[in-house]
Amino acid sequence: YRKQLIIAGVGGAALLLMLIDPHFIERLATLKSDDLAQVSSGRVEIWKYGLRMLDDYPFGAGGEAFVLLSPRYIPLELLESTVGMRASHNTYLQVLVEQGYIGLFFFLGFAASTFVMLFRQRRRLINESSESGLTTVSNPALFVGNVALYCSLTAICAASFFMDRLYF
Repeated sequence: YRKQLIIAGVGGAALLLMLIDPHFIERLATLKSDDLAQVSSGRVEIWKYGLRMLDDYPFGAGGEAFVLLSPRYIPLELLESTVGMRASHNTYLQVLVEQGYIGLFFFLGFAASTFVMLFRQRRRLINESSESGLTTVSNPALFVGNVALYCSLTAICAASFFMDRLYF
């Protein structure tokens, strides 16, 4: 069984390497740099300028506002040279700038309610037998799907600190 797993892992890794975009490999190569500004693409500085935008627009500036306002707030050296604008690289900051504090409240409330619903559904799927002391699952496929969805949403929420995927 271990031999089959190793063969499957090597085959999967080879398939993954065949499918990876060359631009992705180039981007990963920049992560080894000692220059923090090159590695982070100036994210921390961009976030600071985003907070300045938020100070000027506490109720939000509207959809796509971060990108459109970036030339006014962010210095030229941090802007993308080809388009003259910059993305936020932080979904939560993007929501704050574009929708304001109220928008962030609703955004986080939506995420929290989704987690609560998944937790409640998972709890309903678990049957505890007090007589035998065993825990069983009424629908294993649904339980595994629930756990997978919970894990993926957790990963997206964590990754949203470093990417802006609000409109995707």
